[in-house]
Amino acid sequence: MGIFITDLDGKTEYWNDMLCKITSMSAEEGAGEGWADGVHPEDRERVFNEWYESTNARTNFRSEYRFVDREGNVTWTIGQAVPILNSQGDTTGFIGTITDINERKRTEEALRQKTHDLGERVKELNCLYGISSLVEKPDISLGEIFQGVVDLIPPSWQYPEITCSRIIFDDEEYKTSNFKETTWNQSNEIFVTGKQIGTLEVFYLEERPEDYEGPFLKEERRLINEITGRLEMIIQRKQAEETLRESEQFSSSLLTHSPHPIIVINPDSSIKYLNPSLEKLTGFSSSELIGAKAPYPWWTEETVKKTSRDLEEAMAKGAQRLEELFKKKNGERFWVEITSAPVSSKGDFKYYLANWVEITKRKRAEGALREKDAELRVKANNLEEVNTALRVLLKRREEDKEELEE
Repeated sequence: MGIFITDLDGKTEYWNDMLCKITSMSAEEGAGEGWADGVHPEDRERVFNEWYESTNARTNFRSEYRFVDREGNVTWTIGQAVPILNSQGDTTGFIGTITDINERKRTEEALRQKTHDLGERVKELNCLYGISSLVEKPDISLGEIFQGVVDLIPPSWQYPEITCSRIIFDDEEYKTSNFKETTWNQSNEIFVTGKQIGTLEVFYLEERPEDYEGPFLKEERRLINEITGRLEMIIQRKQAEETLRESEQFSSSLLTHSPHPIIVINPDSSIKYLNPSLEKLTGFSSSELIGAKAPYPWWTEETVKKTSRDLEEAMAKGAQRLEELFKKKNGERFWVEITSAPVSSKGDFKYYLANWVEITKRKRAEGALREKDAELRVKANNLEEVNTALRVLLKRREEDKEELEE
């Protein structure tokens, strides 16, 4: 610890060897007001004023400041001094100490830097968390996500008050309200399936000290890369969802507007879906049928065993073509031809899809045809019997003729 003694005017009278080592100044150099020459130029005026305010007021002195040696090496110190009192209680001078606090300052600076870095990382995490929260919102559009992302970016950069951002996607721009193009910017392209479809840009509105990438930090480059990576995944997911939605709408439209009845049955035989054509044909509404299990209301009592067996075989064996006799809600009977197939996903049976075609008229025509055929067969048999009788008569006539001739 360095020790010094001054007179009432604050001019150095004693300067010990440890103080010479701490300040890199000899006792002669530190004498009088010479010690102020070794104080760092940025601290000199402040410390000099504080020192003489204390000595003039005969009060204690305490201050932190830097000493600089001839080679430019800086030593952080803490200087303290108290008045020296004689037996009458009068101040006759000051005695003080100067302590090297370089190690403490380095620790404080390291802690300050870590605290700053942690604060920056927290801002980055808040940005990424905000993006995740945006995506989780139901029915949010891609444009709303882009606008939300550009608004999340400025608070996550080192100088949020002068930061603006923009996303360009499919010739559309999404930008912060303070957006302005400047020379201080960083950007990253947005790629989907190997094709650039957009760009994310961050701008500073004012000049700032150079760092890793212009005025931008290395961590900010990593963050902008992470954001564009997430945007690429979001875009791909949204596009896939849109494709799936269009496919579902198309499939739903086909099912809904199909002129033929269609029914979807779960593995437990409960009805998952039926289209309006089936409701119209059977007279049963979807509210009456959805969730119902076999035997279904349109099965007839006389064919329920056969129909149940046919359904089990169809669900077990795969695609089938069957003809079944059903009944409407009003009791009227009708025939349908059923084309069915099980639908699987990753090898697991999901549900059974059946398409009906009403063939009542055809069946009636076939029945009438069968009746006509039977009638024709009867007539043919009768005709054959007549022919046989005629042949017998003709033969008898020939015999009679022969007898007459004889």
